[in-house]
Amino acid sequence: MATAYPKTRISPRQDLTGWQFGFWTVLGRDPNSVGSRSPKWFCRCRCGTERAVVSVNLRSAISLSCGCRRGVREFSMIRLKKSWDTLLGQQIICAECDQPCPRTGPTQRYCEACADRRAIACKAKWYEANGSKPRPREAVRQTQVRKRSGLMEAGRAISVGERWSLDMVFPDEADFAWVRRFEVPFTYAFSKNHSASIAAEGHRFLRKETCGAREAVTNIVRLAIQGADVLPGKLYLDILVLKPNHYGDAINVLDHLSDAIKIAVGLDDRWFCVARIDWQIIKVDPVILIGIGQKHTEPVHVCAYCGRLLPYDRFHVRKRSKTGIDRQCKDCTSHRKRPSRSKQKQESQQNIILEDIPVRTIERIDQP
Repeated sequence: MATAYPKTRISPRQDLTGWQFGFWTVLGRDPNSVGSRSPKWFCRCRCGTERAVVSVNLRSAISLSCGCRRGVREFSMIRLKKSWDTLLGQQIICAECDQPCPRTGPTQRYCEACADRRAIACKAKWYEANGSKPRPREAVRQTQVRKRSGLMEAGRAISVGERWSLDMVFPDEADFAWVRRFEVPFTYAFSKNHSASIAAEGHRFLRKETCGAREAVTNIVRLAIQGADVLPGKLYLDILVLKPNHYGDAINVLDHLSDAIKIAVGLDDRWFCVARIDWQIIKVDPVILIGIGQKHTEPVHVCAYCGRLLPYDRFHVRKRSKTGIDRQCKDCTSHRKRPSRSKQKQESQQNIILEDIPVRTIERIDQP
């Protein structure tokens, strides 16, 4: 006996004999309703009542009993228990070859071989009516893959033709004392959503891939700056990110690259100046083009008072500091320096003499 599966659509033309809908068990079709738009089925309730029920009410679970289910507490659970598991292990008689076959679906009418044969015949009939040849599914898939690969190859060719070169980094090289250009492999480990992870305790830490990528960039920078005279002062960065798609970001790449360059160069990142940061989508061999350079030829220091960048000889010597010079330049120090005691004494005596001279005497002297 079959049980209706509430989530499966049942065809109105299907024979429901033997099916169970709630407390109803279908016995057969009502001969008086043959040919009507709303056929009826003779059903027997669990209590023994027999009645003709409209097919729509059975298929949509509107009618589930003759009325005896009222007051039955467990009836609401009966409808939930009507699952596909109750149909497993049953057999049906194929409507074409009249052979028993295992049931694989709630509305199954044919065995697997007959179903495949009918599907092929139906497709052939459609192709004959529409005037086109049947194409196997594998051939269609290969055509789509071939077309997609051709478009991708054309896109790669265009991308390679417009690729930025390393010469585009620091085009105004004449303004710098020294410039170094190099490239590092592109990696998503520098991206915002890939660089860090959160531990179970809420601690945020860098991933191993990000730390490894930083180490690799640090080693590349150390090899690139060999022979360059890196002095305390502004260090200019020119970064071009050639990424494979528009998923990664270039701003967070700048942060990680700055940390790696700081370790390799030995300058604090407070001296770094970003001359340019730009990105381009390249489909072949994505890299990061980097350029670093300095404009001054002698070490400079920032005055704590005026904020100017001045050479070391513009500061007083201070052996206790790390740099060996004072934090204030000589100009700022001279303005705040007090006069000596002898000069203060002379100025005070002159003021006293001028105060003792009467004003009238000064007026007489000025008269012609």
